[in-house]
Amino acid sequence: MQKNSAFFPSGYSIRLAEEITIDGRSAGGKAFACRMFELFREKGWLKQSNSQLTQRVGFFLDRDFEHLTGSATVSPHVIYTLAADVEAEIALHGRLANATGSAYSLTSEQVQKAIPDDDLMTTLAFLWRSWIRLLITAEAFGVSVPNVHHAGLSKVNTGSFGTEIPEEIRRIGDELQKAVGGSDASMRIDSKVAEVDRIFESGQGRTLVKGKWIAAFIHHRVTRLLADEVIQSNVSGSTVFAASLETIDFGASWTTKYREKLDLLIRS
Repeated sequence: MQKNSAFFPSGYSIRLAEEITIDGRSAGGKAFACRMFELFREKGWLKQSNSQLTQRVGFFLDRDFEHLTGSATVSPHVIYTLAADVEAEIALHGRLANATGSAYSLTSEQVQKAIPDDDLMTTLAFLWRSWIRLLITAEAFGVSVPNVHHAGLSKVNTGSFGTEIPEEIRRIGDELQKAVGGSDASMRIDSKVAEVDRIFESGQGRTLVKGKWIAAFIHHRVTRLLADEVIQSNVSGSTVFAASLETIDFGASWTTKYREKLDLLIRS
């Protein structure tokens, strides 16, 4: 998006969190950006005016699961990704099959064999539906359950990307219920799971898939389905996303949501 000047109004600058230092230190990352937003809001720096111009500061953040956990910041100065994170956003709007072929130097026949369609995010979302339910529920209630964190791969699918393991889903579910506690824990958990399921039923399950997950899924499919062929296997997720970025149409309708959010920021 930074390369597409038509997407932004004139007179803007983009700074990555890790490029900004406070007291000589740069922490980078989402947590640092959120602390900066709170500081700017407290100091009244989100909007500053003089006789010549008005400056506004906006924070663009990975959404993660904050829309489901109740931790999202509501402000025209905070704009979240529509997908779970930036990498997932690139995967969502790019052409993953083409990007995979480019990143792994595959022939069109190999791409068709490993990535038969471009909607791998939906495929992975449904494959990991139970895992995603557990992750979001644990985060929503602020409880810690061993091995249940979105930094890793599914612990309730055989080999991460195989069939579900019902007994493991039940075991983690029981631990989650104990961690939530209270006589109504089961009812509260069921309510959150229903909220997650509504996203799947609306056809938006792919927006719950994180970028690192889809990169791992692509690597799994390529190396497993093309195991008998000579291919590059040491391809990083960032290489796939860079290739996917090149396939995105920034003039497409998906950008409307961002334009609307930018308009709200400019008019704030």
